[in-house]
Amino acid sequence: MIRSEVFVLRRILLFLVPLLFFAHLTSAFERRTPVVEAVAKAGPAVVNIRTEQIVRATRSWQFGFGESLFDEFYRYFGPQPTYTTQSLGSGVIVDARGYILTNSHVIAQASKIFVALPEGKTELAATLIGSAPEVDLALLKVEGENFPTVPLRQEGELYPGETVIAIGNPLGLGHSVTTGVVSSPRRRLAIEDGFFGVFIQTDALI
Repeated sequence: MIRSEVFVLRRILLFLVPLLFFAHLTSAFERRTPVVEAVAKAGPAVVNIRTEQIVRATRSWQFGFGESLFDEFYRYFGPQPTYTTQSLGSGVIVDARGYILTNSHVIAQASKIFVALPEGKTELAATLIGSAPEVDLALLKVEGENFPTVPLRQEGELYPGETVIAIGNPLGLGHSVTTGVVSSPRRRLAIEDGFFGVFIQTDALI
């Protein structure tokens, strides 16, 4: 009797183990959605950008109590004090030679620009190639080659309702991912001096 029960249990285990393994593989396959695949492919090309700006302190024209005449004169007419501020943003490598596309407001008035790649904490000094504040775009360059890239799509058909994936690293804490849809493929907005910009409107959180 005991032998027959052991035999039955063995048969059940032999049936369940492959079944559970197959269920695990199916679950893992289902989790690799197109969004997950796209993030895994594009993520290595999304970088963090840190800038430094030198700001001149505002002079105080109030009389200081107990200051000597020389101290007051120096405070009013001496070299204006400065201090350094920092800001963070995101960018994407669009060329393997180190060209990075980012927002113009991220690098505005920056005296130094640094880029951190996802795979390491090492920062690379970046050079501003050019910017277009009217459309909030800027192009940077870091030294190196064979960088991971996200190719820019040529102008073509884009449908309202198509999936949009936003990947960024604005705080330097690692990638954040949000999704949405294309609200309008060609939204025209008046910017300045009669210039109209054409944008892709999306509801993805950025």
